[in-house]
Amino acid sequence: MAEEQTPGWIEACFKAMGLREGSSSENSLDAHEASRVLAKYGAINASIQKELETFVIGGEWGAHTAMVTLARGWPTSDVLKKLWSEVKNSPDDGAERYELLVAMYSEPEEFVIWLRQWLKLQSEASRRYFHSDVRWFILRRCFQDVRLTRLLIEELTRTESTDEWITLPWLIRGSGLEDAEHQLMEWAEQCWSKIDKGNWCCVGYDLFLGRYRSLRVSLLELLSTSKQYVLG
Repeated sequence: MAEEQTPGWIEACFKAMGLREGSSSENSLDAHEASRVLAKYGAINASIQKELETFVIGGEWGAHTAMVTLARGWPTSDVLKKLWSEVKNSPDDGAERYELLVAMYSEPEEFVIWLRQWLKLQSEASRRYFHSDVRWFILRRCFQDVRLTRLLIEELTRTESTDEWITLPWLIRGSGLEDAEHQLMEWAEQCWSKIDKGNWCCVGYDLFLGRYRSLRVSLLELLSTSKQYVLG
């Protein structure tokens, strides 16, 4: 019986990601796109999952790229959950790995605390090209976890952080929480009233744009449109 051949597109993705002997991932954009394609279209393929898990367990060559791909397409992987149990108390041991896993697996209360710190660091660094992988996992978690959305609404109503005033509403709007839009509109109208009466302008860090943005513009867009951000 002839050995089953791996489909060409899968091989091409692995090569672009630098996960085949003799291949390289010098072009980070190609590697990122290959990772996204493999996770999106290969998620029903158990053999792909197993191979990616092998790279992650190895912990060396190709481990991070494999982990990002595995986390995108196979978020319930026991290998990832085991890795999280090992690193969750060691945030300084591989920052990118920790950020990705905490975004996926931390308890909602812990996630909110971490997200606030992460936004603050991003804002202070003012980095236009932030870690897109981490950003994607933050969006997926916020859009899918209804319990977390409730906590984000609570945080929005009590925070004094302009960064959070600009970012949190769009994370909340992208979720499936019933009545979230009504609560957002109430908050946005109150916030707009304060700005209008004070006749002042302030800016904050926008997670979606990766740069500073006017609070007035963000609120106006929130109040006047039904725009939602979606996962890419």
